[in-house]
Amino acid sequence: MSVVEGGSFPMGQANALDDEQPVRFVSITTFHIDKTEVTINFWRKIEKWAVKSGYRFSSGSSNAKRGLSWHFADTGDYPMNMVNWYDAVKWSNARSEFMGRQPVYFTDSKKDTIYKTGETEIDETCVNWTGTGYRLPSEAEWEKAARGGIQGKNYPWGNFIDGSLANYKRSGDPFDDAATPVGYFNGEQIITSNVNSLGGENKRKLDVRNNYQLYDITGNVGEWTWDWYQANWYSNSKSSVTDPKGPELSDLKTSEQYKVYRGGDFRDSPNDEERSRKLRIAFRHVANPEFASRTLGFRCIRSDAVDELWIEKQKIGSVESKWFYVNWLGSFFQSKDDWVYHEEWGWIYPTGFGSYDNWIYFPKVGWVWTSKFAYPYFYSSPEGEWYQRLFENSRSGWFERQYDKHLSYWGR
Repeated sequence: MSVVEGGSFPMGQANALDDEQPVRFVSITTFHIDKTEVTINFWRKIEKWAVKSGYRFSSGSSNAKRGLSWHFADTGDYPMNMVNWYDAVKWSNARSEFMGRQPVYFTDSKKDTIYKTGETEIDETCVNWTGTGYRLPSEAEWEKAARGGIQGKNYPWGNFIDGSLANYKRSGDPFDDAATPVGYFNGEQIITSNVNSLGGENKRKLDVRNNYQLYDITGNVGEWTWDWYQANWYSNSKSSVTDPKGPELSDLKTSEQYKVYRGGDFRDSPNDEERSRKLRIAFRHVANPEFASRTLGFRCIRSDAVDELWIEKQKIGSVESKWFYVNWLGSFFQSKDDWVYHEEWGWIYPTGFGSYDNWIYFPKVGWVWTSKFAYPYFYSSPEGEWYQRLFENSRSGWFERQYDKHLSYWGR
């Protein structure tokens, strides 16, 4: 992910469409954002874990399409598509849990029940906005990241566009009328000369990442945001507060209940009149939250925050007990001076954040690194090598070095 530093920026575009005005300064808190759109491969990896953990997604997400060979291609990191807004939100929660972070979306304002199933109309009170987990960007967060610090332009690189810069309708790339693999426009892209191409004849080899190193801000697939759509939202004083979340659902008529997505897609054309170009950064696309299309995907962001170490630990025994359990790490006793007595390894010294960035000092081997995502693999800092924890009862406390299968005893 890339870090988008907090600060104010002019959101919207002057002399453009009515719902993109007025341009006003919006202040955003620092956040992290995916450099690319979420890929089908990554979606499937998290989905496999999520379904085993009580998550349920719409059947349409299984029909995500890859490139030109819609039903047959099985390789390549194409952007996830055929995913509705609800599934994008639930998957973001699953990604958080999978990585050892705290999920941010809940089905209630008390934040007691993690949003895992169904198509629930959650509002902003159901979201832990300052949590460490993954979520959809607000419209304002998306636009700040998309602009990359360059203001008032149609695209991340300026006011012009041709087929060498983005994947759009008849752009001249080999994937025309289809998604390209994420990050395809990296300076090595192939743009074919084609009489049917809208600007694809220009064969410049440009890396078109913006100043935050983000790919595919323009074209490829559109990207869901958190916000409900309201045509006159930019004129509302609430749209100019710090970290605006969009209009509240209760303020919208039933016929107006659409979510915003941004960035345009591979079926949008840049050859319309200037005022209606759908590929521009400021353009506000809308769709029903249950809508799914092969032209629509998403990328995640997360707040610039950290969790306390193993925040999900569960107490074992009485209230006074100092024994705890972490479902992927096991049981341990917490001493007063930060040393931990692990049921298998004896005394160890852990430090780090949540379950996503954990350093553990084993007296016999020194500092090693792991996380819920990497476990049961551990990286030995002194050696610069990876080890795997062995679980057989006869090998309790033993670890196997990956490159040569050498066994080491790290236990008590």
